[in-house]
Amino acid sequence: MKLKRTTSYNIILGSLIIVLCIAVALVSNVFISATNITNIFQQISVLGIVTAGMGMIILSGGIDLSVGSQMSSVGAAVASMIAAGMPVWAALLLGMLIGIAFGAINGMLVAYTRAEPFIITLGMMSFYRGIALILTRGLTISVNNVYDWLGRGTVGPIPVPVIVFLFIAVMMYLLMKYTSFGRAAYTIGGNPTAAYLSGIKVRGNKVLIYILNSAIAAFAAIVLLSRLGATSPSMGDGFELRSIAAAVMGGIALSGGRGNIVGGMLGVLLLGIISNALNILNVPTFYQDVALGGIIVLAVLLSTINFQKKKG
Repeated sequence: MKLKRTTSYNIILGSLIIVLCIAVALVSNVFISATNITNIFQQISVLGIVTAGMGMIILSGGIDLSVGSQMSSVGAAVASMIAAGMPVWAALLLGMLIGIAFGAINGMLVAYTRAEPFIITLGMMSFYRGIALILTRGLTISVNNVYDWLGRGTVGPIPVPVIVFLFIAVMMYLLMKYTSFGRAAYTIGGNPTAAYLSGIKVRGNKVLIYILNSAIAAFAAIVLLSRLGATSPSMGDGFELRSIAAAVMGGIALSGGRGNIVGGMLGVLLLGIISNALNILNVPTFYQDVALGGIIVLAVLLSTINFQKKKG
Protein backbone atom coordinates (compact mmCIF):
# COMPACT_ATOMS: atom_id res chain seq x y z
CA MET A 1 0.00 0.00 0.00
CA LYS A 2 2.82 2.40 0.90
CA LEU A 3 4.56 1.50 -2.35
CA LYS A 4 1.46 2.46 -4.34
CA ARG A 5 1.21 5.78 -2.49
CA THR A 6 4.86 6.57 -3.14
CA THR A 7 4.62 5.61 -6.82
CA SER A 8 1.49 7.73 -7.19
CA TYR A 9 3.23 10.74 -5.65
CA ASN A 10 6.26 10.27 -7.89
CA ILE A 11 4.01 10.22 -10.95
CA ILE A 12 2.27 13.41 -9.82
CA LEU A 13 5.61 15.12 -9.15
CA GLY A 14 7.00 13.97 -12.50
CA SER A 15 3.91 15.31 -14.26
CA LEU A 16 4.31 18.63 -12.46
CA ILE A 17 7.91 18.86 -13.67
CA ILE A 18 6.82 18.21 -17.27
CA VAL A 19 4.07 20.83 -17.08
CA LEU A 20 6.48 23.35 -15.56
CA CYS A 21 9.04 22.68 -18.31
CA ILE A 22 6.41 23.19 -21.02
CA ALA A 23 5.22 26.43 -19.41
CA VAL A 24 8.73 27.88 -19.17
CA ALA A 25 9.58 26.72 -22.71
CA LEU A 26 6.57 28.65 -24.04
CA VAL A 27 7.98 31.79 -22.48
CA SER A 28 11.63 31.27 -23.39
CA ASN A 29 13.18 29.18 -26.17
CA VAL A 30 16.48 29.24 -24.27
CA PHE A 31 15.07 26.89 -21.63
CA ILE A 32 14.71 23.88 -23.95
CA SER A 33 18.16 24.22 -25.51
CA ALA A 34 20.58 21.34 -25.03
CA THR A 35 23.07 23.71 -23.41
CA ASN A 36 20.58 24.88 -20.79
CA ILE A 37 19.31 21.38 -20.02
CA THR A 38 22.90 20.24 -19.51
CA ASN A 39 23.48 23.29 -17.32
CA ILE A 40 20.46 22.42 -15.14
CA PHE A 41 21.75 18.91 -14.48
CA GLN A 42 25.25 20.18 -13.82
CA GLN A 43 23.93 22.76 -11.36
CA ILE A 44 21.93 20.16 -9.39
CA SER A 45 24.57 17.42 -9.46
CA VAL A 46 26.21 18.17 -6.10
CA LEU A 47 22.87 18.83 -4.42
CA GLY A 48 21.60 15.56 -5.88
CA ILE A 49 24.53 13.65 -4.40
CA VAL A 50 23.91 15.18 -0.96
CA THR A 51 20.16 14.54 -1.20
CA ALA A 52 20.74 10.85 -1.94
CA GLY A 53 22.31 10.54 1.50
CA MET A 54 19.88 12.89 3.22
CA GLY A 55 16.93 10.98 1.78
CA MET A 56 18.26 7.79 3.38
CA ILE A 57 18.70 9.56 6.72
CA ILE A 58 15.14 10.93 6.68
CA LEU A 59 13.67 7.58 5.60
CA SER A 60 15.30 6.04 8.68
CA GLY A 61 13.57 8.59 10.92
CA GLY A 62 16.62 10.80 11.43
CA ILE A 63 17.95 14.07 10.09
CA ASP A 64 21.39 15.63 9.67
CA LEU A 65 21.69 19.40 9.81
CA SER A 66 25.48 19.21 9.79
CA VAL A 67 26.10 17.93 6.24
CA GLY A 68 26.80 21.41 4.87
CA SER A 69 29.37 22.11 7.57
CA GLN A 70 30.85 18.65 7.06
CA MET A 71 31.30 19.49 3.38
CA SER A 72 33.05 22.74 4.30
CA SER A 73 35.37 20.92 6.72
CA VAL A 74 36.22 18.13 4.28
CA GLY A 75 36.80 20.66 1.50
CA ALA A 76 39.04 22.72 3.78
CA ALA A 77 40.99 19.64 4.87
CA VAL A 78 41.51 18.35 1.32
CA ALA A 79 42.49 21.78 -0.03
CA SER A 80 44.91 22.35 2.86
CA MET A 81 46.60 19.00 2.30
CA ILE A 82 46.92 19.57 -1.45
CA ALA A 83 48.27 23.09 -0.87
CA ALA A 84 50.84 21.61 1.54
CA GLY A 85 52.15 19.33 -1.23
CA MET A 86 50.42 16.06 -0.38
CA PRO A 87 49.64 13.82 -3.39
CA VAL A 88 46.12 14.44 -4.64
CA TRP A 89 45.03 10.81 -4.27
CA ALA A 90 46.18 10.75 -0.63
CA ALA A 91 44.42 14.03 0.17
CA LEU A 92 41.18 12.76 -1.38
CA LEU A 93 41.39 9.47 0.49
CA LEU A 94 41.99 11.24 3.80
CA GLY A 95 39.11 13.58 3.01
CA MET A 96 36.79 10.60 2.63
CA LEU A 97 38.09 9.10 5.88
CA ILE A 98 37.44 12.40 7.67
CA GLY A 99 33.86 12.35 6.36
CA ILE A 100 33.42 8.77 7.58
CA ALA A 101 34.73 9.81 11.01
CA PHE A 102 32.22 12.66 11.13
CA GLY A 103 29.43 10.22 10.32
CA ALA A 104 30.59 7.81 13.02
CA ILE A 105 30.54 10.61 15.59
CA ASN A 106 27.06 11.74 14.56
CA GLY A 107 25.76 8.18 14.37
CA MET A 108 26.98 7.20 17.81
CA LEU A 109 25.62 10.36 19.39
CA VAL A 110 22.22 9.75 17.78
CA ALA A 111 22.13 6.00 18.44
CA TYR A 112 23.45 5.91 21.99
CA THR A 113 21.75 8.95 23.51
CA ARG A 114 18.11 9.87 23.83
CA ALA A 115 18.63 13.33 22.36
CA GLU A 116 16.82 14.21 19.16
CA PRO A 117 18.88 13.95 15.94
CA PHE A 118 17.77 17.51 15.13
CA ILE A 119 19.42 18.89 18.27
CA ILE A 120 22.55 16.73 18.05
CA THR A 121 23.26 17.54 14.40
CA LEU A 122 22.44 21.21 14.96
CA GLY A 123 25.19 21.31 17.57
CA MET A 124 27.56 19.34 15.35
CA MET A 125 26.86 21.77 12.52
CA SER A 126 28.50 24.51 14.58
CA PHE A 127 31.33 22.16 15.58
CA TYR A 128 32.22 21.20 11.99
CA ARG A 129 31.87 24.80 10.82
CA GLY A 130 34.42 25.75 13.46
CA ILE A 131 36.81 23.10 12.11
CA ALA A 132 36.45 24.58 8.62
CA LEU A 133 37.24 28.06 9.95
CA ILE A 134 40.28 26.78 11.84
CA LEU A 135 41.66 24.95 8.80
CA THR A 136 41.14 27.85 6.41
CA ARG A 137 41.66 30.69 8.93
CA GLY A 138 38.67 32.28 7.26
CA LEU A 139 40.44 32.47 3.90
CA THR A 140 40.00 30.87 0.48
CA ILE A 141 42.38 28.02 -0.36
CA SER A 142 43.04 27.22 -4.01
CA VAL A 143 43.78 23.69 -5.27
CA ASN A 144 45.10 25.04 -8.60
CA ASN A 145 42.77 22.80 -10.60
CA VAL A 146 44.93 19.74 -9.88
CA TYR A 147 41.98 17.38 -10.26
CA ASP A 148 39.49 19.51 -12.20
CA TRP A 149 38.29 16.60 -14.38
CA LEU A 150 35.99 15.33 -11.62
CA GLY A 151 34.18 18.64 -11.33
CA ARG A 152 34.57 20.13 -14.81
CA GLY A 153 35.34 17.26 -17.15
CA THR A 154 32.95 15.70 -19.64
CA VAL A 155 32.34 12.26 -21.12
CA GLY A 156 31.16 13.16 -24.59
CA PRO A 157 28.54 15.88 -24.07
CA ILE A 158 27.75 14.84 -20.50
CA PRO A 159 29.52 16.56 -17.56
CA VAL A 160 31.29 14.17 -15.20
CA PRO A 161 29.46 15.53 -12.09
CA VAL A 162 26.14 14.60 -13.73
CA ILE A 163 27.35 11.04 -14.36
CA VAL A 164 28.55 10.78 -10.76
CA PHE A 165 25.24 12.15 -9.47
CA LEU A 166 23.15 9.70 -11.51
CA PHE A 167 25.38 6.76 -10.53
CA ILE A 168 25.09 7.53 -6.80
CA ALA A 169 21.32 8.07 -7.10
CA VAL A 170 20.87 4.68 -8.79
CA MET A 171 23.12 2.93 -6.25
CA MET A 172 21.23 4.46 -3.32
CA TYR A 173 17.89 3.51 -4.86
CA LEU A 174 19.02 -0.11 -5.27
CA LEU A 175 20.52 -0.16 -1.77
CA MET A 176 17.32 1.11 -0.14
CA LYS A 177 14.97 -1.06 -2.20
CA TYR A 178 16.69 -4.40 -2.56
CA THR A 179 18.98 -4.93 0.43
CA SER A 180 18.40 -5.89 4.04
CA PHE A 181 20.16 -2.68 5.06
CA GLY A 182 17.60 -0.61 3.14
CA ARG A 183 14.67 -2.56 4.53
CA ALA A 184 16.07 -2.10 8.03
CA ALA A 185 16.34 1.65 7.48
CA TYR A 186 12.70 1.82 6.37
CA THR A 187 11.57 -0.27 9.34
CA ILE A 188 13.53 1.85 11.82
CA GLY A 189 12.03 4.99 10.31
CA GLY A 190 8.50 3.63 10.41
CA ASN A 191 8.59 2.06 13.88
CA PRO A 192 11.88 1.74 15.84
CA THR A 193 10.26 -0.41 18.52
CA ALA A 194 8.90 -2.88 15.99
CA ALA A 195 12.30 -2.92 14.30
CA TYR A 196 13.99 -3.80 17.60
CA LEU A 197 11.46 -6.52 18.41
CA SER A 198 11.91 -8.04 14.95
CA GLY A 199 15.62 -8.52 15.60
CA ILE A 200 17.02 -5.50 13.74
CA LYS A 201 20.08 -3.98 15.40
CA VAL A 202 18.65 -0.48 15.58
CA ARG A 203 21.66 1.27 17.08
CA GLY A 204 24.18 -0.40 14.81
CA ASN A 205 22.14 0.37 11.71
CA LYS A 206 21.70 4.00 12.75
CA VAL A 207 25.47 4.39 13.07
CA LEU A 208 25.97 2.83 9.62
CA ILE A 209 23.30 5.09 8.12
CA TYR A 210 25.00 8.23 9.43
CA ILE A 211 28.42 6.99 8.32
CA LEU A 212 27.17 6.36 4.78
CA ASN A 213 25.43 9.74 4.70
CA SER A 214 28.60 11.55 5.75
CA ALA A 215 30.71 9.57 3.27
CA ILE A 216 28.36 10.72 0.51
CA ALA A 217 28.54 14.31 1.78
CA ALA A 218 32.36 14.11 1.82
CA PHE A 219 32.40 12.88 -1.76
CA ALA A 220 30.02 15.69 -2.73
CA ALA A 221 32.49 18.14 -1.15
CA ILE A 222 35.34 16.64 -3.20
CA VAL A 223 33.30 17.04 -6.40
CA LEU A 224 32.36 20.61 -5.48
CA LEU A 225 35.98 21.48 -4.63
CA SER A 226 37.06 20.16 -8.02
CA ARG A 227 34.39 22.22 -9.74
CA LEU A 228 35.17 25.46 -7.89
CA GLY A 229 38.94 25.04 -7.86
CA ALA A 230 39.08 26.47 -4.34
CA THR A 231 37.44 26.15 -0.95
CA SER A 232 36.23 28.52 1.75
CA PRO A 233 34.70 28.09 5.22
CA SER A 234 31.25 28.58 3.70
CA MET A 235 31.60 26.19 0.75
CA GLY A 236 28.91 23.81 2.00
CA ASP A 237 26.55 26.36 3.52
CA GLY A 238 22.91 25.79 2.61
CA PHE A 239 23.28 22.22 1.33
CA GLU A 240 21.70 20.79 4.48
CA LEU A 241 18.49 22.81 4.11
CA ARG A 242 18.24 22.42 0.34
CA SER A 243 18.78 18.66 0.51
CA ILE A 244 16.12 18.32 3.21
CA ALA A 245 13.75 20.48 1.16
CA ALA A 246 14.39 18.44 -2.00
CA ALA A 247 13.82 15.16 -0.17
CA VAL A 248 10.56 16.34 1.40
CA MET A 249 9.38 17.88 -1.88
CA GLY A 250 10.04 14.46 -3.39
CA GLY A 251 7.59 12.83 -1.01
CA ILE A 252 9.98 11.56 1.66
CA ALA A 253 8.12 12.02 4.94
CA LEU A 254 10.03 13.81 7.70
CA SER A 255 8.55 11.32 10.16
CA GLY A 256 10.43 8.54 8.36
CA GLY A 257 9.48 5.26 6.73
CA ARG A 258 7.66 6.71 3.69
CA GLY A 259 8.93 7.75 0.28
CA ASN A 260 11.90 6.67 -1.83
CA ILE A 261 15.14 7.94 -3.35
CA VAL A 262 13.51 8.42 -6.77
CA GLY A 263 11.15 10.97 -5.25
CA GLY A 264 14.06 12.76 -3.61
CA MET A 265 15.85 13.02 -6.96
CA LEU A 266 12.68 14.39 -8.57
CA GLY A 267 12.60 16.97 -5.79
CA VAL A 268 16.18 17.96 -6.64
CA LEU A 269 15.26 18.27 -10.32
CA LEU A 270 12.20 20.39 -9.50
CA LEU A 271 14.31 22.78 -7.41
CA GLY A 272 16.86 23.02 -10.21
CA ILE A 273 14.24 23.74 -12.87
CA ILE A 274 12.55 26.41 -10.76
CA SER A 275 15.87 28.12 -10.02
CA ASN A 276 16.91 27.98 -13.68
CA ALA A 277 13.54 29.29 -14.86
CA LEU A 278 13.72 32.24 -12.47
CA ASN A 279 17.20 33.07 -13.77
CA ILE A 280 16.05 32.89 -17.40
CA LEU A 281 13.13 35.17 -16.60
CA ASN A 282 15.58 37.63 -15.02
CA VAL A 283 13.92 37.54 -11.63
CA PRO A 284 16.17 39.38 -9.10
CA THR A 285 18.03 37.10 -6.69
CA PHE A 286 16.22 38.33 -3.58
CA TYR A 287 12.84 37.67 -5.20
CA GLN A 288 14.11 34.23 -6.19
CA ASP A 289 14.78 33.41 -2.54
CA VAL A 290 11.24 34.45 -1.61
CA ALA A 291 9.73 32.45 -4.48
CA LEU A 292 11.77 29.32 -3.80
CA GLY A 293 11.00 29.48 -0.09
CA GLY A 294 7.29 29.79 -0.74
CA ILE A 295 7.29 26.95 -3.26
CA ILE A 296 9.16 24.66 -0.88
CA VAL A 297 6.73 25.37 1.98
CA LEU A 298 3.75 24.81 -0.35
CA ALA A 299 5.19 21.53 -1.63
CA VAL A 300 5.86 20.30 1.91
CA LEU A 301 2.30 21.17 2.97
CA LEU A 302 0.81 19.40 -0.04
CA SER A 303 2.97 16.36 0.58
CA THR A 304 1.95 16.24 4.24
CA ILE A 305 -1.76 16.64 3.42
CA ASN A 306 -1.47 13.93 0.74
CA PHE A 307 0.01 11.40 3.16
CA GLN A 308 -2.46 12.29 5.94
CA LYS A 309 -5.47 11.82 3.63
CA LYS A 310 -4.23 8.46 2.37
CA LYS A 311 -3.42 7.36 5.90
CA GLY A 312 -6.92 8.28 7.00
